[in-house]
Amino acid sequence: MQQSQRNPSPQTFTIPADAVSVVDYTRYAQERMHPLAWAYMAGAAGEEQTQALNEAAFARYPLRSRVLRNTAGGHCRLTVFGHEYVSPIFLAPAAAHKLCHPDGELATVLGATAIGCGAVISTQASVDMQLLVEQAKQGNNPLWFQLYIQEDPVYTDALIKKAESASYQALVITVDAPVNGLRYREQRMGFSVPDFAKPVNLHDLPRSCANRRTVQGSDSRDVKHQTSEDSETGIDAAVARDEALTEGSSQTSEATHLRAGQGTVFDSPMVSSALGWDELERVISATSLPVILKGILHPDDAIEGLKRGAAGIMVSNHGGRVLDGMVSSLDCLAEVAQAVKAYKPDVPVFFDGGIRSGSDILKALALGADAIMIARPYLYGLAVGGASGVAHILHLLKTELEMAMVLCGCRTLADVDKSLIHSL
Repeated sequence: MQQSQRNPSPQTFTIPADAVSVVDYTRYAQERMHPLAWAYMAGAAGEEQTQALNEAAFARYPLRSRVLRNTAGGHCRLTVFGHEYVSPIFLAPAAAHKLCHPDGELATVLGATAIGCGAVISTQASVDMQLLVEQAKQGNNPLWFQLYIQEDPVYTDALIKKAESASYQALVITVDAPVNGLRYREQRMGFSVPDFAKPVNLHDLPRSCANRRTVQGSDSRDVKHQTSEDSETGIDAAVARDEALTEGSSQTSEATHLRAGQGTVFDSPMVSSALGWDELERVISATSLPVILKGILHPDDAIEGLKRGAAGIMVSNHGGRVLDGMVSSLDCLAEVAQAVKAYKPDVPVFFDGGIRSGSDILKALALGADAIMIARPYLYGLAVGGASGVAHILHLLKTELEMAMVLCGCRTLADVDKSLIHSL
């Protein structure tokens, strides 16, 4: 289904005076983004039940406050891999930020750096990874690089070398997306990643390998050459041309070109070349950077990952974007965190999935996370206010977290534990 190519109104990137929460930003982002870009950023797999479960799960874990405790002089600072962050809030990796703002990930990193929050840059970023590090260095803010394992180990190693050479401080390997999620909202809208938002850090890989693994990585389809005009004018000028966001919407996926008797999924190149434990161990041994595994929901997988050399675990169901009908990330957090800490107490546990407020963050920390990651909230901030919108979202969430900590009697993150969660 083809959509009108023009935004309903010009995008101004100013923060509305009444934008005081993530919910507010969500509403304004939908109003300001092109409908196709919104379908991509806000959508999830299938009928989006898992995405809804991620957000709804927090209501099942109510906080129980403690009173008359001294919290003066407190803070929510956190040290991870030797670096101190102002809060346990990190930006999760997400592709194609130029769908939200003409400056893409540059604006995202600027907003995170202004607040002092950590950020993970996607393999499918629409801005050169070296430029992003240079932006982050202005605030002494180290970046981490999210890695989709490539079909050919040579190209995987090349991406790792690029990240190391660019001074990224950790690798976040996504392990839960061997195939692309079926995202009905995108399919119904006819979305395809446009030229100006393509994954530029894969441009020096052979085209067949880059495209094949990018699809497996779950977020991009075949992308074409980016013109200088696209990169200069950004999304508003691009969507004004008939081909910008809908170009390629009728493309036939690689999986449909089949031999007689060949299955559509099990026999596809994505599955035959999917990441396994042995290749993961090889990749971990090939880098000096700490490696976090993103997409863990089962404690046995977490322990196996640690045995293979992982330095951190991220409990996540990919924001509901891979498989609909999955358990919420929050419902898996306590069990995974407990197993990780029992096996190796100093391994950081990260959480990703459905956080929309500071009290949500406190609940995740109480259930065993050392830090949390957000994606859609900061992307909505980016779409509404650019770098300032990202910084404002992070400021709002940090302030809400600190207020929740005070009201629950927690002076620092060390005071946060499972006793804050009321057992229903």
